[in-house]
Amino acid sequence: MTRSRDLPLARDASARFLAWLIALTVFLGTLAWTASAVLADWATVWERGLTGSLTIQLTPDLSGMGAAGADGADAATFERRVTAVLAVLSAEPGIDAVHRLDDAETASLLDPWLDAGMLEELPLPALLDVTVADAGSLDLVGLERRLTMADPGTTLDTHQAWLSDLRDIVQAAQWLALTVMLLVGGAGLIAVVFAVRAGLAIHHHVIELLHLMGATDLYLARQFQSHVLHLSVRGAVAGLVSALAVMGLLYWFAVPSTQGLLPTLVISPVMVAGMVAVPMVVCLLASLTARWIVLRSVSILP
Repeated sequence: MTRSRDLPLARDASARFLAWLIALTVFLGTLAWTASAVLADWATVWERGLTGSLTIQLTPDLSGMGAAGADGADAATFERRVTAVLAVLSAEPGIDAVHRLDDAETASLLDPWLDAGMLEELPLPALLDVTVADAGSLDLVGLERRLTMADPGTTLDTHQAWLSDLRDIVQAAQWLALTVMLLVGGAGLIAVVFAVRAGLAIHHHVIELLHLMGATDLYLARQFQSHVLHLSVRGAVAGLVSALAVMGLLYWFAVPSTQGLLPTLVISPVMVAGMVAVPMVVCLLASLTARWIVLRSVSILP
């Protein structure tokens, strides 16, 4: 208790804004880390679901829509096209299973973009979900050629272009999150430097007197380090609670509107570890920065 009275740092003007700046640093850093972790988890789920699978689409012939008696004939022709494509797939050695999505499953995929009335009026394409035993050994070029020969209206999607774009987007988002964390962390450390230097200037005469009375550099540094750590912990707790509140509100409002479009959000151990690590790292760096600044400044005192 005696040590805390040697330097009345709590009454400094710098103490009024340092805690708020630390809170803002932790707030932005936690949001950036969480956003990066969520995107990485979603990308993993998407990639795991699409790796080793193909999607084959057969588009119905729309030229006969509206013609009397054409619906039954078109449906029979369309089924023959699907049967021809299934025959090609059944003869392919590298394919494990083929699942044809029924109308309800296909409609559920289009439901976020088209309402139920439009889905009832439009002819739905045939979608085949193909599970591949070994994607590396499958001759995709040859398979696509054979499918086109069986039915020219067949489209083969390997998902590779989409997965490549997804990886690029996630990587760019992670670099952006890292940049944001470094920028706000640097701004927080700069604020600590200015606050400590302001405290050294305000209490310059007291520090000189304590130094002449035998106070060591380490003792003086601990005074500032303890003060900054106390402010940092207060700010970090406020910033973390604010970030958790914002994420909770986003989850509450965003999840109902994105069901079916995005994977289920799972709070992973890595995400929790990052949320805990951000405020701890900020507090540690702030206290060590204060210690370093004080030791460097008082070392030149007589």
